[in-house]
Amino acid sequence: MSFSIDHVVIFVEDLKKATSDFSKLGFQVLEGGTHAGGLTHNALIAFADGSYLELLAFTFPSAFDALSRLAANGFLPWILKGRTALDRRFLPLGARGEGLHDFALSAANIESVIGLANDSGLRLSGPYPGQRRRTDGTALQWALAIPTDPLLPFLIEDVTDRALRVPAGDAATHANGVTGIANVTIPVDRLESAVNRYGLLLRQEARRGTNAVEFDFPQGKITLTLRAGADDRPWLELRGDEKRPRKTLAKSRCHGTTIVLV
Repeated sequence: MSFSIDHVVIFVEDLKKATSDFSKLGFQVLEGGTHAGGLTHNALIAFADGSYLELLAFTFPSAFDALSRLAANGFLPWILKGRTALDRRFLPLGARGEGLHDFALSAANIESVIGLANDSGLRLSGPYPGQRRRTDGTALQWALAIPTDPLLPFLIEDVTDRALRVPAGDAATHANGVTGIANVTIPVDRLESAVNRYGLLLRQEARRGTNAVEFDFPQGKITLTLRAGADDRPWLELRGDEKRPRKTLAKSRCHGTTIVLV
């Protein structure tokens, strides 16, 4: 089974401000569009390795505060009853506020992956149709597989041409010299349990370190590490081009996301 890192989801409260702030770090930020249903819209930071960062915001600015209040008062699980798998996945993430809260792997045959995962004891639902309309009016379509386990990434397979969804060429070049995603680190409470679940999904052996385990992909890796404190959050390492200026980004925290250039 073949997977690759498709994109990392960074929730932001204000898409216009986030676009400006990431641009100041030397990224070329591209307009994305509005997702089907109109609840969210996005901007993209595409890389030469084919992956990208998605800056995702609610189209209604008050949604962040509303979700946070519902979660704090214990009402969010009740609200999610009867909602779609997509809502059950993403609305609780929005309640956490800004930051890197999710990521996606691309899969060549998503229905096959769902079947194999469920046979292994994981619960993946789908495929679900997804759609975003770009600002130029072009409609993009894809299929999603959503794991019940929030620790696992969601899966995506393009229906329309991937080149329409993921910009390339000049659109994927940046003043800070970033060329791709080198590593996404996920802190976990129970390392062995997390490794087993990832292994069942990815069907690959992990590389083990002292307190961390790595899963390799064609253009980067996912690292599971033992959580050191309650405030530990996922963080991102980006690969830089030595031939281009890299002064604008070494280690930064932008909209709740820690980014390191390696």
